Amino acid sequence: RLETNRMLLAAGHAPLPQLETGIRQDEEGLRTALKALLDAINPVPCVVVDRAWDMVDHNAGFERLIGRFVDPETVWSDMAKGKPRNLARLFYHKDGLCSYVANGSLIGRQTIFRLLREQLVQPNDDALSGLLRELLESPLMPDDWRDMLQKKTGLSDAGLPQSYELQMQDDMGLLRFAVLLATTGTELDLSEASFRQVTFLPLDEKSHQSVQP
Repeated sequence: RLETNRMLLAAGHAPLPQLETGIRQDEEGLRTALKALLDAINPVPCVVVDRAWDMVDHNAGFERLIGRFVDPETVWSDMAKGKPRNLARLFYHKDGLCSYVANGSLIGRQTIFRLLREQLVQPNDDALSGLLRELLESPLMPDDWRDMLQKKTGLSDAGLPQSYELQMQDDMGLLRFAVLLATTGTELDLSEASFRQVTFLPLDEKSHQSVQP
């Protein structure tokens, strides 16, 4: 959270509000605090996900970011098919945003590595295992990602970054965002009450303007 706040301040944005002490023991209170965080950081796109990367809440800036590339309701309807709305599925499913991600190879490997690490911590988590199987079966999955999923190779060679750059391309040009990850507990504490906040911090003026009301 300190590193996230440093990056937000450096970019001219307000820091994230502090969660109340002991709030992780109170899921309803935590959700209220996270909702306040989403509202405070808007229009910077921000989404809250659970341990399986299912979306818990998001702000209007995140809706505007998706809406630059696809119709949000249509893409969720085509992609989810009765499943929870999932952030990883949004970016890597064939009906999602994957065709608009300019640096998909880099962030895709980082995402797969993170999911594999989390599965090692929670091997009986059906939601997480199902998401990994779905990614593995995708016809868009590059061979090196598939190899990492099937053989769990490369886990010792990759890092577990707390931020990375997302580049998205549309007819208007390239948009650049620093994707910042923050967790309510420890990094690999994937308990039921653990949530992640994913913030998409614009890195240039065009990207900043793309999420304005």
